Amino acid sequence: MAVKALKFLVLTGVMAAVIYSPCIAQWDLYYQGSLVTAGQPHDLVVSGNYVFLGDWTAGFTVINIANRYFPLQAYNYDTPGLANSVFLHGTLALVADWSQGVAIFDISNPASPAYLSTWNTPGAAYYVYAKDTCAYIADFNGDLAVIDISDPTDPQYITTLQLPGLATGVCGSGNYLYAVSYPQGIETYDISDPSSPVHVDSYVSPGSAINISVSDTLLFLCEADEGVTILSINDPSDPLMLSYVDTPFYANDATVADTILYVADDSAGVIAYSVRNPLIPFELTSYDSPGAAKGVFASDTTVFLGDNSSFIILVHTDTPSGIEEKEIGAPAAFWIQSIYPNPFNPEATIRFNLEKTAEISLDVYDIGGRLVENLLKQTLGPGTFEVSWDGGNHPSGIYLIRLAGGGYGIVRKATLLK
Repeated sequence: MAVKALKFLVLTGVMAAVIYSPCIAQWDLYYQGSLVTAGQPHDLVVSGNYVFLGDWTAGFTVINIANRYFPLQAYNYDTPGLANSVFLHGTLALVADWSQGVAIFDISNPASPAYLSTWNTPGAAYYVYAKDTCAYIADFNGDLAVIDISDPTDPQYITTLQLPGLATGVCGSGNYLYAVSYPQGIETYDISDPSSPVHVDSYVSPGSAINISVSDTLLFLCEADEGVTILSINDPSDPLMLSYVDTPFYANDATVADTILYVADDSAGVIAYSVRNPLIPFELTSYDSPGAAKGVFASDTTVFLGDNSSFIILVHTDTPSGIEEKEIGAPAAFWIQSIYPNPFNPEATIRFNLEKTAEISLDVYDIGGRLVENLLKQTLGPGTFEVSWDGGNHPSGIYLIRLAGGGYGIVRKATLLK
């Protein structure tokens, strides 16, 4: 099969007929709740009232999100490796555990999963995808491993698919499997016979391909500091490039809910793009999370973020003044309007808005999440307020300014340069 250097969908007719500009509504991402876990949250998946999280050094973590403002840890299993990602397959959770392969859990009771087995891959398991009785493991320098999980207590090796690069991502649609070969691009396989997958296509990406996800007839290829490429799989055997979004930092993960693409863009946080017309994506809004955004999952208007500093729940809304209290029971809304100057030396002014009377706390944390200083703790009425922080007694670095109260909170970064 010939390798295609870079494929574009060729359009005929008048392009103006399909081009449109962003809608007038003011989109935003609002903080709803968070949980500091024992590890560093990476990739995650949500089912019902539970989040299944690859918690890196802390292993496999399950979070109860019945109360979106106060998520609670329900379960943790400290796997021997570094838990990067989770894939749900029926009543099973498959955890890509880096140098230790894939760990399998029974999640019939999601609040109390049962560890079943581990299949130790020869490389480093980044991501895993499962269909029917088989699991497909992106195993970095171990290529793409295929195992039989019909008996999840005793997985059996089937075969290995050799990639031209390093296996860093995998997903599937129907009888087709899409494997990321870092940095080259995508290798497509027909897995109608999982014991003997057939290679049907190679797509060479313009950037450094690192991860992949699928939604209906679209593929989203994360390409590190090149952003995300959007591809059509109307013909699932032949991915065809449509467009791309150039993210500001390093695209680790991407997911779609409705017609909105959410990108976990490392130090830039999570960024939302409209892909209603995938030929012409455009940015809607972003949320600068306190750490580095590693994994993202979205459902309706709720966004779940694996930020390596914490697990975060966000709400995506087009309500200009924020979240409608009558719709989701939100507490009093407030917002950090600006931190200026930023970077600063040695003093910064934090300006914030409060829409309703509330008891609030304004605190400074270091990048490790340790409290540095409480700047304000009192009840305030509606209005715009300014508070100054003198960082003269603290070392240069990134600090987190957190405004919180009533179960709601906003975090922004500030950089002290001396």
